[in-house]
Amino acid sequence: MDNGQASSSSQHNQLWSKQWKLKVPPADKIFLWRACNEALPTNFNLHKKKIIEKPCCPIYLQEEEIVILALWTCPAAQDVWHQYSRQIKKSPSSFNSLRDLFLELDSVWGQELVEELAVVSERIWLRRNAYDFQKEFKDPNSVAEHGKCKIGLGLIIRDWNGLVLATSRQIRSLYPNPFLAESVGAMEAACFGSHLGLKRIILEEDSLLVIQAINSKVENWSTASMIINDIKSQLTIYDSWSVLHIRREGNKAAHVLAKNALLSSTSFVDVGSISSCILDYI
Repeated sequence: MDNGQASSSSQHNQLWSKQWKLKVPPADKIFLWRACNEALPTNFNLHKKKIIEKPCCPIYLQEEEIVILALWTCPAAQDVWHQYSRQIKKSPSSFNSLRDLFLELDSVWGQELVEELAVVSERIWLRRNAYDFQKEFKDPNSVAEHGKCKIGLGLIIRDWNGLVLATSRQIRSLYPNPFLAESVGAMEAACFGSHLGLKRIILEEDSLLVIQAINSKVENWSTASMIINDIKSQLTIYDSWSVLHIRREGNKAAHVLAKNALLSSTSFVDVGSISSCILDYI
């Protein structure tokens, strides 16, 4: 393999590695991967394969519909993006490809903005398809609201006697699926214990579906399958581990932490002290 091919392969693997780590539904990861590799059935691509006669954007009927136009530069796409964060709005409109936009957001703003790109881009594509095939043009606000979901995560580390050692309050964007949100919470809990240097862990979760998915040896094809697999991988770091289902009433302190997380724009970790918002629940 020559140096050019090696470099291309390395960039390809690096891009996939970055996308694999995104905490978004697997369908959004796959969509972003296809978009970054120009593998969406845009009119331009369909025209190249002689499936349709014209390569133009189906909404404005002017420029050739390449991926970056459909998901970013088209005025219809920009109507949606203008509903989002200032960082997204500040991004230049001139990119040669969605891959270039992905790399720009990742290098300048980090993973959170890239996750926003993944989720919102797919919503824009679905909006485009609804117009192309059903002549239904959804309001950009309705598309934007679907992607603005935020969740709070509450994590509590206790010792074998039940005493609180540490807590974490985290806020995350773009998780409209409850099962996915619970899966992300379990993943963060597994990572939290590892960061604190714990060697043995009992992971307690009030979502029975998440517990069953983690304990199952059957390959999981749910929307949170990649995160469930990451949880299993993370748990192998411990000398011993188990996951248990507890009733929601027995997990009140964690839910209070999660609700409190939504009151702030940043995450908090308390080690050696107890957050005041849960003093009445422990």
